[in-house]
Amino acid sequence: MTYPTITPTRPPTTRSAPRTLAIGTAISIGLALAVNLAIFLVGNLGRPLQVATGGEPAVADLELGAVVVATVVWLVIATVGLAVFERVLANGFRAWAGVAAVLVAATIVPVLALDIDGGSKLALTLMHITVGAAAVVGQAVARRREIR
Repeated sequence: MTYPTITPTRPPTTRSAPRTLAIGTAISIGLALAVNLAIFLVGNLGRPLQVATGGEPAVADLELGAVVVATVVWLVIATVGLAVFERVLANGFRAWAGVAAVLVAATIVPVLALDIDGGSKLALTLMHITVGAAAVVGQAVARRREIR
């Protein structure tokens, strides 16, 4: 009697094509920049948004360029993280989205501890949440486009 040979296979992964990751990043950046620009403009209506500098002076006005650069850089870093998660884990996207949510929550704590006005704390908190949400939503939309 012969027995069938069972060849171990790797579980299916959720790995996205590089093009899908790039499209997701572009969607994320567009979405996050639009929302963060609105938050920045509304936040600056009364008095300028402030950030702690860690030096002298202790606080400085937040500039739009800093918001744009931080938004783009963190979303590119998030995309690299997603690519790594998808390469290593079978459910890479799901795990990455969970880690992204935890990281966003972790970045809010220091913002709330800053010695700045309440309006600036609110605006910065909303910007952090926006970047995290845009990262996940942009990649999810790009993945949906890939399936169709």
